[in-house]
Amino acid sequence: MTTSRSLSPELYLQANSENDLKLMHIMREQDQAAVPTDRSFPTVTLLVGPTPFTMPRGWEFFLTSPYEGVTYISTVLHNAGYPVRIVDVRYAVDPMAEALRQILTGTDVLGVATFEDNFPFIRELIDAVKTARPEMPVICGGSLVTSVPEVFMQFTRTDIGVISEGELTILELMESYRLGNWRKGLSKIHGIYYRAGDGSLCKTPPRGQMTTLDFLPRMRLDLWPQAQDPRGLQPQIIASYSRGCKMDCGFCFRTTPQVSYKSSEKLATELAWLKSQYNTNFVFFTDLTFNSSKQRTLDICQVIEDHDLRWTCLTKCANVDPEQMTAMKKAGCDIALFGVESLGAKALQGVRKPPPRTSACGRCTTVSRPGSVSAPC
Repeated sequence: MTTSRSLSPELYLQANSENDLKLMHIMREQDQAAVPTDRSFPTVTLLVGPTPFTMPRGWEFFLTSPYEGVTYISTVLHNAGYPVRIVDVRYAVDPMAEALRQILTGTDVLGVATFEDNFPFIRELIDAVKTARPEMPVICGGSLVTSVPEVFMQFTRTDIGVISEGELTILELMESYRLGNWRKGLSKIHGIYYRAGDGSLCKTPPRGQMTTLDFLPRMRLDLWPQAQDPRGLQPQIIASYSRGCKMDCGFCFRTTPQVSYKSSEKLATELAWLKSQYNTNFVFFTDLTFNSSKQRTLDICQVIEDHDLRWTCLTKCANVDPEQMTAMKKAGCDIALFGVESLGAKALQGVRKPPPRTSACGRCTTVSRPGSVSAPC
């Protein structure tokens, strides 16, 4: 197998500059003591668009629940004193009309979450917003703009594309905008693509990926519109204890190719917060490989067990063993999802994956027996 990396080298850098560390400490301090919302600050609207992706019956919460990316960005902004709201049109009857209705009223800055399967909607929406309100800044983040930033910026009227993680970058962007330094200051903000005054596309030095997730704030799920529904938030949420994946598969659109973690103490604090504030009783852990480290998996299972949750996760056949599966079941895991791209060695080699050492499906069956965890491949 080739040892060259499949993604842009810039994504393998680390956010460890003096400025990055300063922003991380600000983020953590504001999590402990949030700045009161200042109505003189620009109001930020974060848009979550629809997706053609479907889930099997009983798993619909995966497309209706709050999820981490937008939750963290909105929480960081809220804690910094910005008026922020989330417009979620994933299940709107007319998502375009509903999104525009909400965006064009009371929005100073628009942030858009981008995904591979909703590009047509995003492009049409941004065009409509810029036609109606050409002065409104449009900031896009997420996996799509990170994967193909030049193409995305070329074919949309986006003002700024945020590459990879956005928590630190959005703090700098909004401070620059609030202080009136938008045009002069953008070139100094790492990790973005932006348009210069003449419309040309500019790129700043990469920011890199945070090496620890302990600086992240506790998620404010009440910023989602679902929290205002009389029925309240769903008790099922989407969360993780890590970012990134140590594999380097050629088909993956990973935006954070390095693996970073929350400590056991950080995860315990977050789970206690989610249960006490939002009555969370089920977590879909979206870590790209939940069991990337055996000892870490066992430690995390102990944390989860202490909070009496039911949960599901994504696992890797080669890493799991009966001891881990037993610990996962004891900690409340109902389903462990195994990714099996192919059983053919040549096919796996073509996508930069090592050949199977044993039958993947057979291993799924074997390791699931001790813990009686459902293990669909």
